[in-house]
Amino acid sequence: MSLEHKILGLLHEKIGFNPESVGAEKVLASIRMSLKNRRIANPDEFFENLRRGHPEFHRIVDEVIIPETWFFRDGEPFELLKRHVLMEWPRITKAPLRCLSLPCSTGEEPYSIAMALLDAGLTQKQFSVDGVDISDKSLQRAKDAVYGQYSFRGAEISYRERYFAPAEVGFKLNDRVRSAVRFSKGNLLDPHFMNDGRKYDIIFCRNLLIYFDPPAWTQALKTLTRLLTDIGLLFMGHAEALEFTAPQFESVRWPCAFAYRKKPPAPEKPARKASSPAARSVPVKAKTKKVEPKAETVAPAKKAPAPPPISAPAARDDDSDLKEAGSLADRGKLADAARLCQQKLAANPCSAQAYFLLGLIAEAEGKPRDAEGHYNRALYLDSKHHEAMVHLALLLDGRGEKSGAAALRKRAERAAPTG
Repeated sequence: MSLEHKILGLLHEKIGFNPESVGAEKVLASIRMSLKNRRIANPDEFFENLRRGHPEFHRIVDEVIIPETWFFRDGEPFELLKRHVLMEWPRITKAPLRCLSLPCSTGEEPYSIAMALLDAGLTQKQFSVDGVDISDKSLQRAKDAVYGQYSFRGAEISYRERYFAPAEVGFKLNDRVRSAVRFSKGNLLDPHFMNDGRKYDIIFCRNLLIYFDPPAWTQALKTLTRLLTDIGLLFMGHAEALEFTAPQFESVRWPCAFAYRKKPPAPEKPARKASSPAARSVPVKAKTKKVEPKAETVAPAKKAPAPPPISAPAARDDDSDLKEAGSLADRGKLADAARLCQQKLAANPCSAQAYFLLGLIAEAEGKPRDAEGHYNRALYLDSKHHEAMVHLALLLDGRGEKSGAAALRKRAERAAPTG
């Protein structure tokens, strides 16, 4: 096995990275480029050092897995956060709000959380934000808190005037926001990750689980469930639909925020009333038919075999279930089609086609906002999904967002299948 393929396997083993989520060949090309810049005399010894946790492994992680982030990314999660602390949190408790950003990358997300809370009127004593990431390089950039133009995207960047000052290169975040965020290194898949009993009221863990295979996904979600308070909010990415994969969570109905909370425990059934001793002592006569005993000896019944252990359904390699879902949708059986798509996502949370079909179903049901969310998830997983681009462009056009629709149509033209 080549060195780059061994490193690919090591990324999966140590950080749960599923190369198929972004394309194995693309990741292998990045690894080859990373190795090209190193003079490796003994590949076996080099790999063994990586396997033992040599700092070089983390440098390769930094070079191969490039974080994509900016301030107030996607917008709506931060709007929901502000509403939560203004409308709901004061009624729940007066304790300080504890927030976690994981992975925090180069700091834009945890600092956005802090700025949103300050804008909502909270003082620095009323909240805290922890930013955790596996990359030393990203954490150092987050602590430096100097950002270039690429970190400020979108039409609304008035926060830059309030919380940043021009620097030699880019903009430097002020001390008021910096002091509200603490950074530390950690790996969500580490069995001992944050096992000191701490819990958080707000957790942002967006666009991380889509890079995990099913076992790593399950392990990560178990840890997030442990870290979240019973009344807390968990913010996920577009493509991480917990309503299909984690029955212990329920969606918070806020468009495009992709926020979840734990379902309340089911009410206990009242215990059955025991009959009184007097009632139990009264004999009841039953009419029974007299059965003559048989002469032959009856062999003892064989012990039934133990049932097989219950396990999650294995992911299917084909898309026959999605073809069936499309056929059902064409015949107007939308609920059955949606059920098949959800089953597909339970087995493979990274199925762009399943999200696309859910978008079509939502449109047919007259739910354009839900459809938009599904199409966005499909495009997040497959940036060249031609049909998702076309349908999303039509939705944006119908809502009057002409420039956004035009940009999507251009993308769709470039991604159109040939031949």
